[in-house]
Amino acid sequence: MDPTMADVMKILIEACFGENSAKYRKTEKGLRQILQTEYNDNIENFRQRFVQPTLQLLTTLQNQGIPVSTPKYQLVHLVSPDITYEAGDMFFQVGQSKPGTLSLKFTKYDNVRNVIRLQNSHVPEKDYRTAFTDQYLQDLRTLASNTGNIGDVLMRTCIVITKDGAVARVGTSSIMEETNMNVIGNMTPEQKSAIAEKLDKEPVLRTSGDRDDWLALAERLEAEETLEEGFRAKMNACTTPGSPTMKLLEVLGRRDPRYPTTRLLDHLRQMGRNDAVDAFNHAKETKRKKVVVYRL
Repeated sequence: MDPTMADVMKILIEACFGENSAKYRKTEKGLRQILQTEYNDNIENFRQRFVQPTLQLLTTLQNQGIPVSTPKYQLVHLVSPDITYEAGDMFFQVGQSKPGTLSLKFTKYDNVRNVIRLQNSHVPEKDYRTAFTDQYLQDLRTLASNTGNIGDVLMRTCIVITKDGAVARVGTSSIMEETNMNVIGNMTPEQKSAIAEKLDKEPVLRTSGDRDDWLALAERLEAEETLEEGFRAKMNACTTPGSPTMKLLEVLGRRDPRYPTTRLLDHLRQMGRNDAVDAFNHAKETKRKKVVVYRL
């Protein structure tokens, strides 16, 4: 291989795969094929029109804390994985027809020809964060269903690459949970603060309207013996299950148990809901007494 070509391939693969880049020989083979078929073996053209925009995309994703990879898997592919596609498959890939963009590719059943086809969906930059959530995929399924397709079966397994370079399938729900932890973990304090302020403005603490349900929540707190579970129970009753906001709150709650409880109580006091504050405090005191009795 020409030294210049080798250098170009190495830079791109290392930017995507990091310390495990030596194990991704199939990716290198796929890039060579793109060079030959799309750029007529013109290294400089390939470097300027494909490599540089792709490197910029990877930098953008990483700077935003978006998970190009997790501790277990590589999520964003440089080339389409060498695998026989099945119904429900999906994966993220750097753009090839439009270098510098992010693509979400998924399989779709063609009932006319009785075959499974690979579809391409462009992910706008404004959607980079939400693209790695269950809610984003569910919205695409709903859109497919509303246009006369069978949307529920779409994007149920995510095609990833293991740290050994092998292609594998992982359930999308489990992989999205892991990516959410990655996104939150990479946020700066300023980003977390900005999100917290945004959440403060959302009407997520509204009661059902039919009856005051704080007593029932307090009873659940006692049963579960944890403020965080009760907090999520209340939030689940007021927001769309699986929404990015709900997922974000859950992740923040697991990383800092004081976060949801403190913020929730502050909300309640500002709203004049001292009855709700008392309910939470009662549940907390009940839990504390149980712990004391247990220790005695």
